[in-house]
Amino acid sequence: MTARRHFSPLRVFLAATVILVALGLYVVANAIQFASDYRSVTHTYTVLAHLDRIESLKHQAVAESRGYLLAGRVENRDNFWRIGGALQREADLLAEQVIDNRAQHQRAVALRRSLDERLRLSVRAMQSSRSGAAMPVDASAIAAIRSGDRDVAMRLEQLRTAENTLLSMRSSRAERSAWLTLLAAGIGIPLSLLLIGHAQRLLARENRVRRQAEAAASESN
Repeated sequence: MTARRHFSPLRVFLAATVILVALGLYVVANAIQFASDYRSVTHTYTVLAHLDRIESLKHQAVAESRGYLLAGRVENRDNFWRIGGALQREADLLAEQVIDNRAQHQRAVALRRSLDERLRLSVRAMQSSRSGAAMPVDASAIAAIRSGDRDVAMRLEQLRTAENTLLSMRSSRAERSAWLTLLAAGIGIPLSLLLIGHAQRLLARENRVRRQAEAAASESN
């Protein structure tokens, strides 16, 4: 009698219900975490794309300034100003995108300063020329330009390395959330179905015993 009460259909159904509710809550919590991790991964890819864009614009601006110094074409000078403005806007946007990460935000601000200094070096070189005519550049200016290029490249690499580290961490976390959700569903759902099936068998057995008892009582009467 005690064993039958302990394994009654009601208790088994309750156990299955508890498992299903717990599984549902766990899946919802993991789904929320996975969505957050996915947004973080997408954000990291966006930041990396902006870094590539900034690097490309920087090279274009330098190329246009050199073209103006070598050939004196006005279109090179105009392109330099247009590309330089786009480069500064991209750098400002990058700083806004990583503002939630203090270290990356500081690196982005430092990159903006380095880019501004590199653009000033190109402007100074163009202004020192006579209407864009080719002129020799002194050694100190060349050294400053090379130092500016190295500084920009170093800061871009620092930002890119940090973002790749974050990308690896966030991707691993998103994959872990997805696998844990699949694992919980793979264990919880079959277990709940087994408990429900067992409860149905217990209920059918109790109904059979009750019918037999009723039949026996009817024969006695």
